[in-house]
Amino acid sequence: MKYTQINSKPGVSQRGARSLALAKPAPSPLNLKSLAMQAGTKCVAARCRLTPGFEFICVYRLAFLILLTGCAQQEAPQPKQVPVKTAFVLQQELPLYYDYIGHVIPLVTVNIVPQVQGYLTRINFKEGQEVQAGDLLATIDERPYKATLAKAEATLAQTMTALNYSEETVQRYAKLLPENFVSEINFDNYVTDLLSNEAIVKQNLADIEIAKLNVGYCSMRAPVSGIIGVRLIDQGNFIPPNSTNPIAVLNQLQPITVEFYAPEDDLMQIRKDKQEKPLQTRVFLEGKEKEGHDGILTLINNQVDQPTGSILLRAEFPNEDKALWPGQFVSARLFLKAIPDALLVPSLAVVMSQQGPYLFIVESDGKVSMRSVVLGTSIDGMRHIKEGVKVGEEVVLEGQLNLIPGTKVIRA
Repeated sequence: MKYTQINSKPGVSQRGARSLALAKPAPSPLNLKSLAMQAGTKCVAARCRLTPGFEFICVYRLAFLILLTGCAQQEAPQPKQVPVKTAFVLQQELPLYYDYIGHVIPLVTVNIVPQVQGYLTRINFKEGQEVQAGDLLATIDERPYKATLAKAEATLAQTMTALNYSEETVQRYAKLLPENFVSEINFDNYVTDLLSNEAIVKQNLADIEIAKLNVGYCSMRAPVSGIIGVRLIDQGNFIPPNSTNPIAVLNQLQPITVEFYAPEDDLMQIRKDKQEKPLQTRVFLEGKEKEGHDGILTLINNQVDQPTGSILLRAEFPNEDKALWPGQFVSARLFLKAIPDALLVPSLAVVMSQQGPYLFIVESDGKVSMRSVVLGTSIDGMRHIKEGVKVGEEVVLEGQLNLIPGTKVIRA
């Protein structure tokens, strides 16, 4: 068997042959596989005659050519898909509302002020107690007023006796007057006495009514149902004449009202919608935004406050659970006329730019497109889109920073 020598040119050493072999131009990718096979065959054939170092170079060249052949056969990389979160355009009725800050006001506040003078003999309530209309709250010493009443009744009885005598006298002499048994002057005096006694009787009756009222004022009763407050005058104190100091303050809680101020810019829309139907108002206590209390707007004040440019509004609430308490600050939401068939998207889907708001729309081929939109109001994390989308279209909710028109996306 004959062996082929690699350095076939005369005068060229094995090291020179190795340099010439390394200096040859790289083969084209089309012939890589055939050249690799040839190089491997030559290296195996020359194994018996080559030095160990040169044998290693042959193996290295063979591995390198095989690697180039594998790379040449790989396909081109596919375009990258961007993971995003999406949502669909919804169509539903959209309730419009304005949000304000208000405070709770009792529908009725009563200062329990004594109407007569005297000693405060008894307090019949406990501070903070719930009372009903007509309940006895306090009493003032009524003995002087009962005595005055008795005196007025006695005076009336005396006057009635004089009145009866005057009536009999006039009736008796009226029969004698036509026969001139009594002078006209004397008869006129009898009639005058009768009329005077009738007037005195009316005066006595009025005195009796006043005395009865004063006796009644000694018993102070609740005019409305509600919660009585702090006791401001203690039992045993003397109530001076014409006193304006209340014994306590009574607040009615059912129903109750909430007052809030709206900017004058909202006034026209509020008045317009209120003419069509009563406007629902919902209030939320601090820390309980999910527990609303519903009522009806009852008052739009008749003038705008000039220093603040706002107008007073008042809504009334049943307050059956007594959750609304006088003086509380609440968040008031005034509902206006609803928009039927409104198109809504999550507020996170809206992207703002210098050219205006836009959305990324996921098309049927999985690629996104940019679309300018006209925004409406924002309610509960949703945004009303007036123009630019259709119901059922898919919009990108998260991941917009990694997108440009034409980007292919994958739903995360």
